[in-house]
Amino acid sequence: NKSQRIENARQSGFLTSIKDFMDRTQLDGICIEHLILAGAFDGFFLPRQALLWQLWLLEKWKDGYLLFEPDLTPPALPKLKAFDWLDREYKAQGFSTQTHPIALLRPQLSSKVRRSNVLKTLRDTTPVRVAGMVICMQRPPTAKGVAFLLLEDEAGLINVVISPSVYEQYRAVFRLAPFVCVWGTLQRRDGVIHIQAQVFQRVESNRL
Repeated sequence: NKSQRIENARQSGFLTSIKDFMDRTQLDGICIEHLILAGAFDGFFLPRQALLWQLWLLEKWKDGYLLFEPDLTPPALPKLKAFDWLDREYKAQGFSTQTHPIALLRPQLSSKVRRSNVLKTLRDTTPVRVAGMVICMQRPPTAKGVAFLLLEDEAGLINVVISPSVYEQYRAVFRLAPFVCVWGTLQRRDGVIHIQAQVFQRVESNRL
């Protein structure tokens, strides 16, 4: 399998480049691209964008589109925005080893938007505003129309409770937007903290 190929290659000596890795593992380009985006080759001390460029050239050479072995010296490549890299990481492995989306969005949020780790310091019934990435939503048939939304920010998870009226008013926001800001009231029940939602707003990421 793929992991065994990588292990065999490592046991036969240090891997020195993308080309060396391709030659010794014979893995497909998509697999290697995912490994690059996951940071597996950061030890080669090249930007990931340059590694992806090298992989693209080597794939062209492997497929016979180039007559000679290409020069893998990276050119001056346009710099990708932080959110573009984050998007690639999430598509490759479902998470980022570098940062959280909300950490990148934080500078454009109001200073009144609280991090999840601050909520435990607030009193019951405190008005609060939070922002996070939508992880999942449940609306059990036994809950009489109440929905439960789980958000994640760079510090942890946030439980959000949505009444039927708020659900109907804002469902197009939290069901479609990957990142949302929530206005609501903090509530403590049996040691569990959640936000009773009142207003939802989409958090845009297109400026990053």
